Amino acid sequence: MKISLKKKKLKSGKISLYLEYYKGSYKDNDGKEKHNREFEYLKLYLEPNPMTASKKLDNIETLKLAENIRTLREADYIKGKFGMQDDKKTKTNIFELFDELIKKKVNTTCDSNANTYFSTRRIMIEYFHSSTIFSDLTFIRVK
Repeated sequence: MKISLKKKKLKSGKISLYLEYYKGSYKDNDGKEKHNREFEYLKLYLEPNPMTASKKLDNIETLKLAENIRTLREADYIKGKFGMQDDKKTKTNIFELFDELIKKKVNTTCDSNANTYFSTRRIMIEYFHSSTIFSDLTFIRVK
């Protein structure tokens, strides 16, 4: 997931700051790619054209505060406290997703890359049951 600080100009002329949580994309029933995003509005605002030094300083401080909030949200996400998990992908069968990947890559990569995907698929059959979904997998870091 990518967490970005974004700006939006309001009708009042001020600039609103918000966070965008981009959680990837998926294909809907029609095969159209949809982006999975959430937004958090920070209720922090910038002056569009600050004329005085104090307003410029206020904008700088507001941007620093917003960036600190973004950093905290990223840290929370990394620690797992945020509870933002993409259920669509975790409930996806690993073989179905890998087969989609193979279909995409076979026509766009060279033969040696395509063979790597096919070999990986054969090895997956040896180690995983055909109904395995991503949430069934656990990852262990090996030193």
